[in-house]
Amino acid sequence: MSMNTGDAEKGTTPFLQRIQLKGPKGVIVRATGQVDDGAMRNCISKERWDGYGHCLEPLATSRTWIRVANNQVVPSMGRWEGTVTVGNTGAKESFEVFDCKGETKEELTNEPAQTAPAVLSITEEDPNWEQHLEPTPPENKSIAATYQTPPTKKKVKWLPQTQYEEERHERERWKAQEPARSEQRQRRLQEARAAAKKNDEEGQLNAEHRNKQRATNTPEDDELEAEWTRINLITISDDPWAETRWAGFLGLSDARDTDAEWCNGIQHDQTHRASPYTRNK
Repeated sequence: MSMNTGDAEKGTTPFLQRIQLKGPKGVIVRATGQVDDGAMRNCISKERWDGYGHCLEPLATSRTWIRVANNQVVPSMGRWEGTVTVGNTGAKESFEVFDCKGETKEELTNEPAQTAPAVLSITEEDPNWEQHLEPTPPENKSIAATYQTPPTKKKVKWLPQTQYEEERHERERWKAQEPARSEQRQRRLQEARAAAKKNDEEGQLNAEHRNKQRATNTPEDDELEAEWTRINLITISDDPWAETRWAGFLGLSDARDTDAEWCNGIQHDQTHRASPYTRNK
């Protein structure tokens, strides 16, 4: 059966119309319906139903089916009943939900504008879907009886009113405290900058102090003379555990391998060795 039930040369004249679906519980869902004179009617695609079906009542079991161009039978997923409103006119109506495999471009379609807006249908752009609705044949009753309507999923997280109010008050409280937090961040930033500046000044003063100390240190000649004097004092020392790291340069044996006679010889030898640095002067 063709989508156009009238004059073959006239063709369909579809247009879009905003409609409202209202269930027994009073929840209203707004959708877009396509009005034309096609043969298919009272249908909603599964893709559209998944978007707002959780807001409406659950589907009832349906025995309606459609046959497409390849002779395949597609059973209805279920039937929804409620009030359909177009403009200021509303009427009781029911819809069949079919799995159209994503081929549906509009959610709902309508009969010609001259008829009552209670009769709505679906328009498919794929020619394979341009077929008609017909009663379920007797041999297909088992399919309709065993088919389970898949549950719909909510796309929006719904919260209890009390939880929503608590979260809203928490967001408002956090927003009200934002100036205080901003002021605290600015104060901490200023303190960090002041501490860094103080550290830089102290580091510069310490560097200047070290430079002054280097300028007033004992000259190199005085340091060499003091070291030569220390060596002579170690040589004439009577301490058997005196430092021996200069023994090889002074022609002496390691103090740890020397007997008491060596210690006595060192003790009675009062010869003062002249500093080669002083002698050269």
